[in-house]
Amino acid sequence: MSTPDDVPQPQVMPTEQQIPPAPVSQQPNSQPPMQQQPMPSYSMQPPVARRSRAATMIPVISAVLAVVCVAIAVTFFVMYTQQRHTADQRGNTISQMRQQVSDVDARQAVVRRAACDYATALSTYSYTDLDPYFKAVLNGSTGSWHQNFSESSAGLRPAMITAQVRSTVADVHCGVSSMTAHDAEVLVSAKQTRSTATNPTPDAVVVPVLMTLQEQPDGRWLVSDIKTLFG
Repeated sequence: MSTPDDVPQPQVMPTEQQIPPAPVSQQPNSQPPMQQQPMPSYSMQPPVARRSRAATMIPVISAVLAVVCVAIAVTFFVMYTQQRHTADQRGNTISQMRQQVSDVDARQAVVRRAACDYATALSTYSYTDLDPYFKAVLNGSTGSWHQNFSESSAGLRPAMITAQVRSTVADVHCGVSSMTAHDAEVLVSAKQTRSTATNPTPDAVVVPVLMTLQEQPDGRWLVSDIKTLFG
């Protein structure tokens, strides 16, 4: 029989207090333990405060937008008014220029008609009836031309009767050479057909002349000088 000393005894596990702590290895140049950074704190506003601020800003933004819209509208209105005023002034200027041109054209037309009428009267005559001729020439003239023709008519009449002169005008062209307020020079080209006792067969001749006309107080344009042009 075995004795109590020979009986194997159960092994007892050591408790935590009995387990020796593991040795801490000392490492050179060990990094210091990292410090934990504090988390940033955010102030959270309640949703009610945000809605209140947004509700306050809406009328302000609306007012600013309204002012901007009004300013833009006023700017465009002023620009439109200025452009319209400029266009009206330009239109008025053009109308005035057209009116002036129209007035000048009308006055030149009157002068041309007066010159052509006088050239026709001056170149149309017959020795059988000279009274209408002298009357028409004197009525359409003024100044030195009127005086010279009036003084020479006494000797011109018997000479025309003796020569049995006849003359008609086939064509007359007149163009204003220069014109001032009350004076004008007109180039006149008249195709005249003439016959005499010694040359009974009519012959045609073109007579170019430069007429000077003066406007009278009653608006008529009378011939004050005639110069024959040869070229």
